[in-house]
Amino acid sequence: MRLSGAERKAGGSLYLHRLVQPTPQTAAAVLGALATAAIAVTHPEPPPAPVQALAQRASALRENAVSIDGIDAAQAATLCSRYLALSPLGKVYTLPGPTCESNRYRLLPRGTVWAMPQTPLGRLHHLAAALASGNVCCVETAAEAPVARSISAFPQAVQAFVRLCTPYQADALPLLGVVLFEGMLTRWAQREGANVRIATLSTTQIADGVLIDLTALVHEQSLSTNTTAAGGNAQRVTLGDHPRTARPATIQQPSRPAMHTSPSAPPPLGAEIPHWTPPPSPARQPHVGQFCTLEPADPQRHSADLFAAYSLDAHGDSWTYLPYGPFATQHDYATWMQASCTGLDPLFFTIVDRASGKASGLASYLRITPAAGSIEIGHLAFSPLLQRKPAATEALYLLMREAFALGYRRLEWKCNTLNAASRQAALRLGFTFEGVFRQATVVKGRNRDTAWFSIIDSEWTALDAAFRHWLTPGNFDDTGQQRERLSALTAAALGRDCSG
Repeated sequence: MRLSGAERKAGGSLYLHRLVQPTPQTAAAVLGALATAAIAVTHPEPPPAPVQALAQRASALRENAVSIDGIDAAQAATLCSRYLALSPLGKVYTLPGPTCESNRYRLLPRGTVWAMPQTPLGRLHHLAAALASGNVCCVETAAEAPVARSISAFPQAVQAFVRLCTPYQADALPLLGVVLFEGMLTRWAQREGANVRIATLSTTQIADGVLIDLTALVHEQSLSTNTTAAGGNAQRVTLGDHPRTARPATIQQPSRPAMHTSPSAPPPLGAEIPHWTPPPSPARQPHVGQFCTLEPADPQRHSADLFAAYSLDAHGDSWTYLPYGPFATQHDYATWMQASCTGLDPLFFTIVDRASGKASGLASYLRITPAAGSIEIGHLAFSPLLQRKPAATEALYLLMREAFALGYRRLEWKCNTLNAASRQAALRLGFTFEGVFRQATVVKGRNRDTAWFSIIDSEWTALDAAFRHWLTPGNFDDTGQQRERLSALTAAALGRDCSG
């Protein structure tokens, strides 16, 4: 075996012995070897949020003694604690290596775990294993109601990392890391696409207390740094640490000021994001509020009500800034819905008034980018039945809340810069104006400059409290008019002026 290049490779000692092993060496074997060699944790890290949430649940089970799915609270708490004790996260090992080389090893969550339990105890195993390894757990279920009641027994901190999904939604998860299965697995082997790691336990093994191997739910990261590698560090060593080394007679100066000129200081970088796990894509599932319900857009069920509601807008003002519409007939509208509103990005929801049961508007997620933790709300088409009603604001709140509950870091809002109503709505909801992309696109034969707004995760806790306060029944009079303005509440939450 030969590695390219003439010099010793940084970190080679970590990998060469594994490349020549007759059988793959798992992360569990590596951890065992580290323990045998008495290599200690040198840089402990705080556990990821899912691990902390599971620890809270275990503590609550001990205190409240509330059973889950017929499972005794003490048994459930013990099971959660056993998985927590096995969690391999939060440990960074400094491995031995040559002089001038730093080698660090740690385990990180895979991201999203797809769980296929067959029994309540199997479901608890899958949830505990997924969270103890720092992952989001998507529970496959065909009977959503009883499972939803089971999940609702967990605190919000746990529910934020659990999704109920139908079988077909697995294909829509681009970053699916592991499949957990209770029993024998055949269907998944026939799934098209990239291979996905599978971890299985039989129902008998689960009943006997056998635990899922958590090292199957994480991936390895080894960072090797050669402190004398070529580049800026090499220049620092040569010029700063070896005074007897002759300096070049002439140093070429840059033609313009450099952003990073000190040879001893590192270049400026963004803040580290420990244990970053890309969130899952949002699911096609309902979201229920007190004024409205968001239902996955269904042309057969919703197109007639929506077309009738939009027809109340005699001048077609609802469509002015949208790239489609208005529609002459219900057939035209239903055809457009079928072609545009049934995918996963954009992911359209129909806004259904809970009092009347009628569909009155559309909204969607779009530009869903889990790897960056970014998601956008758009394609807002509110009929006169919905405009300036509490249900309109609540519909947007439900989408905003779900985005941050899934783990997205950034929520975007974009609109035509000439659309004053949309810009004002963004500010009222607590979005921050970021700027204008000039000549961003062409819509209906006209130039569009696009205004950008955003909310980031550090702002959401305060904004969420403002929305929940605004949505309390006592904030509305008998005619449905607000007593406290949302704009005033969001402004206070953000510590800025946000009139509207």
